[in-house]
Amino acid sequence: MDIKIRDFGLGSNLITLTNQQGVSISFTNFGARIVDWQKDGKSLVLGFDSAQEYLEKDAYPGATIGRTAGRIKDGVVEISGEKVQLNQNEGPQTLHGGDSSIHTKLWQYDISETESKAQVKFSYISNDGENGYPGQLSMTVTHSYDEDNNWTIDYQATTTKDTVFNPTGHVYFNLTGDASQTIDQHMLEMSASRFVTLKDKTEIVRGDIVDLEGTDLDFHQPKLLSQALNSAMAQVQLVGGIDHPFLLDEVTLEKEQARLSLGELSI
Repeated sequence: MDIKIRDFGLGSNLITLTNQQGVSISFTNFGARIVDWQKDGKSLVLGFDSAQEYLEKDAYPGATIGRTAGRIKDGVVEISGEKVQLNQNEGPQTLHGGDSSIHTKLWQYDISETESKAQVKFSYISNDGENGYPGQLSMTVTHSYDEDNNWTIDYQATTTKDTVFNPTGHVYFNLTGDASQTIDQHMLEMSASRFVTLKDKTEIVRGDIVDLEGTDLDFHQPKLLSQALNSAMAQVQLVGGIDHPFLLDEVTLEKEQARLSLGELSI
């Protein structure tokens, strides 16, 4: 594995791993994020050329999101029987952990390598009370990449108090390799029979769980995204697309849960 490190601005670095197939993937410690994934000259994920651009344009693409991903109504959670007020950064709601959360922080990182893969382990400590969250949270996010083009993410955390923790990787895929092109011709397959409905355009969850069998959002068989994105379903029309929590039928690492493809290219 060829490993290169360069300046990415604002005190951050860009780490690029290139395997023997010539496929490269790039990460930065600014937000512990994926920046690029290049195959045959095509960039398969949305990213910018510097840390500054993320701050100026959109700080979420590719980043580690938390402490909690998604929206929390009125920024209030109940922990150990007590209501906790979190930072409200999208109207009255808390979005993706609040203002200037972990996606905007400089993480420490360590690179390791074996014969078959390389790993970039990012580390960050979120202080007790940061954006209202109780407990000092020590978090690691490890991005691994191997010679067979497999990219994996492992999340680990410990806390000094009871808290809430629900991170994610906020990556945007576009297998055309051209960010100006739509993804409506991508095929999606996903093992999810149900989803959680949204209340209104704020995208706060309504709370009820709906069966998707036979609907435009049933992806048990590969389906063009255009069929889902242009659906007349009320929930799709509500937010102009898909931004819903889908519930997997079986939570296991032994089974492929989702596949996105365009022609012969798939992830």
